[in-house]
Amino acid sequence: MNASPELEAWHLYFEGNVQGVGFRYTCRMIAESIGVGGWVRNLSDGRVESLITGEPAVLQQFLEQLSGAQAGRIRNIKKSIEAAGPEGWSSEFSILATF
Repeated sequence: MNASPELEAWHLYFEGNVQGVGFRYTCRMIAESIGVGGWVRNLSDGRVESLITGEPAVLQQFLEQLSGAQAGRIRNIKKSIEAAGPEGWSSEFSILATF
């Protein structure tokens, strides 16, 4: 019997020049290409918020690819990590309305 992979949910806040530069679309493109679920949205204070779900190694890969693609735009990333059971995991990735 195979053990199911450990899944996590990462709640991320990106600060810097992250709005109006294709940041959310880059997030979605990377997430869809590597199988990360979740969402991303602009915040009214100029930050971008995202919740990503998947295996920890894949989530780290998402962050690394995003940081490379948006080099010079991200000044700071705040991250909190939570356990995500299979019932809370989806491979869908959405761009939400500004909050």
